[in-house]
Amino acid sequence: MTKEDNNSELPSMCVLVKGLSASGEAQYAYVAIAFDKYEEFLKAEAAGSYDLSAFGTILCHGLGAEPPIELQKEMEEKYDISHDLEQQIMDALDAIKAENT
Repeated sequence: MTKEDNNSELPSMCVLVKGLSASGEAQYAYVAIAFDKYEEFLKAEAAGSYDLSAFGTILCHGLGAEPPIELQKEMEEKYDISHDLEQQIMDALDAIKAENT
C-alpha cells in the first residue's frame, strides 16, 4: 500500500491493470488506486472503457500483455505490490458472501 497524491490523502493500493489501448494494442499499467475508488474502478473495468487516471495515480505503464520481469520485481520492491492482490481480495469477498448466505 502507498500514499499517493491524487487529490486525496487516503491510502491506496497498488495494482497491475492489463488491457487494450484505444487502438487495440495490449498494454499494462501499475496504478495506485485509492481504497474509496476501488469499487468504482472495478465497475468501470467490467464495463470495458474508462480513463484509468480517474481512479488513481499511474505509477508506470507500457505496451505488451505483461510487464517485463525486471519491472515486476522493481514494483514489488518499490511499492510492495503483490501481483495476486486483486485475486486475494476477490477470494476474501466471496468467502464473506458465502458466510452471509
